[in-house]
Amino acid sequence: MTMHKLTRWMLLALTFASASLAQAQGCNNRFVAFGDSLTDPGNAYAALGVISTAPFSLIPSVPYASHTFSNGPTWAQRLANSLDSPGSGAPAFTGPGTFTNYAVGGARARPGTGSYDLTAEVSLFLSNYGGHACPQPTYVLWIGGDDLRDALTAIATSPDPASGQAAAQAIIGTAVTSIADNVVALADSGARNFFILNAPDISHAPAVRIFGPPAITAGAALSAAFNDALGAAIAQLRGLPQVHIARYDDNVLIAAIIANPGEFELSDVVDTCLRFGVVQNAVCEEPSDFLFWDGVHPTAAGHRIVARAVRASAFASQED
Repeated sequence: MTMHKLTRWMLLALTFASASLAQAQGCNNRFVAFGDSLTDPGNAYAALGVISTAPFSLIPSVPYASHTFSNGPTWAQRLANSLDSPGSGAPAFTGPGTFTNYAVGGARARPGTGSYDLTAEVSLFLSNYGGHACPQPTYVLWIGGDDLRDALTAIATSPDPASGQAAAQAIIGTAVTSIADNVVALADSGARNFFILNAPDISHAPAVRIFGPPAITAGAALSAAFNDALGAAIAQLRGLPQVHIARYDDNVLIAAIIANPGEFELSDVVDTCLRFGVVQNAVCEEPSDFLFWDGVHPTAAGHRIVARAVRASAFASQED
């Protein structure tokens, strides 16, 4: 064998070995996550390299000093640590082939809506793992909040109610179709177990409530329409061979928190911990008392509650 051929075969072998190693590492993780800022453990920070500082905005465009869109770890990071699988919750952008949380702040379910949408996240995952989705992990999807805010904006900015509703329904339809398409893509690549959370009810978010009853009513209606469509899509997806899909209604949890905050060790489920447009005293004294960090994101305390609930729902029957 000539030196040229030997070098070529060595490079080819190294490529296959690297792909096999990445696949093995990913298969050892308990879950693979896709979504938006509610799940992002630091991917947006890895991509942008900037953080939000005071004076803060009601809805941030970049993460905070924690590298998340909260004041601490996200629910996915907490869940991963509780399962002794920290790589499941860690940012894939900083450890491709090892870490398997692909959620990015600002991501929409709809394709072509930014640098990173759901399809881009799934495509990046499949690229990192040689087009193969290991059957062992649970594939977790929580996305739709940003799509819902887009739908609400479409209604608010439309010249007439009919066109606004049509635009909002189109956004919802495209978003849910994309979720279904990406589940199919993952299943076709080998994924077998899925855990899909409902899109959050944006009517509870301070950034929506600040606009009063019309916005709250519209936000609740849009959220219900989105999750009804998602439920119908999941019912169809459950017909995929050898695929198991569990669905979790996070909005039941949020409603319970708001109705009985003391049971969840919270005291304020209405206001935000952050104060906006100021530099001095921009952060509340006790963030752990609050459900909301900013206009759309929970505090680390809120993430802790979600992590416990998801673990109980999705992983309680599995050995750690």
